[in-house]
Amino acid sequence: MERKEFIRTFIAVPVTLPELLIRVQDELKETLRDEQIRWVDRSHMHLTLRFLGEVSVDDALWVGKQMHVAYRQFSTGDFVLKGLGTFGHPSELHVLWVGMKERSGIIQLREASDLFLEKRFSDLETRSFKPHLTLGRMKKVADPKKINAVVEKYQEMEFGRCVLSRILLYRSILDNDGPVYETLEEVKLR
Repeated sequence: MERKEFIRTFIAVPVTLPELLIRVQDELKETLRDEQIRWVDRSHMHLTLRFLGEVSVDDALWVGKQMHVAYRQFSTGDFVLKGLGTFGHPSELHVLWVGMKERSGIIQLREASDLFLEKRFSDLETRSFKPHLTLGRMKKVADPKKINAVVEKYQEMEFGRCVLSRILLYRSILDNDGPVYETLEEVKLR
């Protein structure tokens, strides 16, 4: 009997945080130290274009090949990180994120991703796409008003530019200390 191996995967743009955002994140860690927040390691920062979840190794190889075709029309560029936000009900927050000012290029990359992914995957998530970088995941929030006040304080702040030069297919291995990411495929933009 044939056994397929499945791996947890996603397509993303790796991001190096601008200095201002690093300082703000350090400030947030101090301000929100009493909250149960698992902060994303700076070396893992990325902007997810499409989370695929558990796929077969064959499907992951197919996605990697398709990425080179789908993204060949895109050039390097940059985008501005702007404002903080949260996901979840105001009284039950789950994610603290930083948004983007100029999203059209990232949205075009997402659309290009979906065009090829829809050929192989019929169960892609249909929620509207909100480009963001996850700063931290909240397990249990003791003081939602404090978090909402922090978000409001930084809602309009521009944190700096990030370079958009490559797109990666990642394998995500869940570990007790947080996820471990392994690059399966890399597409360098022209």
